[in-house]
Amino acid sequence: MVYTEAVLMEVQRLYHVVPLGGPRRVLRDTTLHNYHIPQNTVVVYSLWSVHMDPEHWGDPHVFRPERFLDDDGGLVTSDWLFPFALG
Repeated sequence: MVYTEAVLMEVQRLYHVVPLGGPRRVLRDTTLHNYHIPQNTVVVYSLWSVHMDPEHWGDPHVFRPERFLDDDGGLVTSDWLFPFALG
């Protein structure tokens, strides 16, 4: 059953339910990676970019459920998986 969960996680990573997260309003002036984002700016984040980033996934275009399994076959979660956007 653990492998089935890994398959489902990989499906959700590779084939996004939603490609973009919902709009969010910036609550205070913020700097992110040298970009200044003024208070009250509306931002939208790209889940596609997060789920397809080779820096985090190595081979993002390859369907590989094993990326969510450890050496003992246990399920591994990732801080970079947002299958249904952010709450």
